[in-house]
Amino acid sequence: MKAADFTLQNTRLIKGLAPASGGLFAESGGAILMGSGITGNGGGEVRIISCQFENNSLANLNSAERGGGAIYAYRLRNLIISESSFTGNSANVGGAIAGLGSQVILVNTDFINNEAAGPEAFLSGVGGAVYLDGIDLWDLADNQNHIFSVCGSVFTGNEGKHEGGAIYTAISDSKRNQVVIDRSHFENNRLVSPDNGNGGAIFHVEDDYAGNANDPAENFILTNSSFVNNTCPRQGGHSGPSLVVVDELKTLPLRVMPLPVLGLP
Repeated sequence: MKAADFTLQNTRLIKGLAPASGGLFAESGGAILMGSGITGNGGGEVRIISCQFENNSLANLNSAERGGGAIYAYRLRNLIISESSFTGNSANVGGAIAGLGSQVILVNTDFINNEAAGPEAFLSGVGGAVYLDGIDLWDLADNQNHIFSVCGSVFTGNEGKHEGGAIYTAISDSKRNQVVIDRSHFENNRLVSPDNGNGGAIFHVEDDYAGNANDPAENFILTNSSFVNNTCPRQGGHSGPSLVVVDELKTLPLRVMPLPVLGLP
């Protein structure tokens, strides 16, 4: 069975609330929940064009790793969002968007004052605007590259507790995955936990569970983007650029393409 494709266009979704019960997808996706639960079906494609998501949230903000104040994507082949905006959405992880095993592409989209407001728990309060855990379909041996792409987008005033005031990404470097951020702007994003925090704007982590030796610099590409006044208690904060990249089994240098950096002290 093949998952169906879906397009949403010229729509405004306000004050959606995900219920606190309902099984696998409980407390996820305050406005839209999209998933393909069929093993090996290749996932579906969802396109969101010229839409606005405002003040959507989850009924229970005390449950760790429940996410997507506006959108939750589970095992989608593609989630493509363009010319849209996400404002004032909140969740435990991914204040605006949370994804698990999904490829996500964001184009010319604004993320303003979204919040990852989860409890003091593992994988909670991360990704103030966007949280992605894996961008490949785990059981699909398609030998394709998988990508989280952000182009021409703005992240302003988003807030998390622990990691990634605007964006949190976790990928495996064993399946040709990449995070690519180009021509985007990050301003006044922050982490608010008084005890810890990494990546006032972006936190990116990779695993090596399959023994792959890819350099994280090959999997995380940042070009032609600007950072202003992003803050956090620990690494990647202060008043300038706010980026932390972590490889779980090794420490290697990150190569970042030349980019304008604003707001340096």
